Amino acid sequence: MEDGLRTMATSRLRRQVAIQKQLLSSQVDLTSKDPDTAFALEFLSGSFLLLGIGYLYSGLTNPGLIRLFGLWIFWAIGLSLVGMTGFVGCFCLIPPLVLAHFFFAYQSADDLKKGLVAARKTHH
Repeated sequence: MEDGLRTMATSRLRRQVAIQKQLLSSQVDLTSKDPDTAFALEFLSGSFLLLGIGYLYSGLTNPGLIRLFGLWIFWAIGLSLVGMTGFVGCFCLIPPLVLAHFFFAYQSADDLKKGLVAARKTHH
């Protein structure tokens, strides 16, 4: 169990470092990008099937678009599975899909905020 948690923490740190590097290499004006605004945009828009808006706000166009279309594909596959299983799929698949959706929205927003904060510290 501890190895799994350690791996998750390492993976999260890698994602945040990757975001930091992308921000620093993309010549984004980091002083005009508020980490809290980016977090709020990413989480709230992600909650309404528009994951990636916070990344677009931060100047990270490619990761933002990948998240946006990736979430739509995630839901298309999930709803297709619900359709294939009939009414039973609504009870078995929708709750985990909704939980996963909000988990991904929060995780994406948190990674963006921490990456943006780290990039601003490095930039100054």
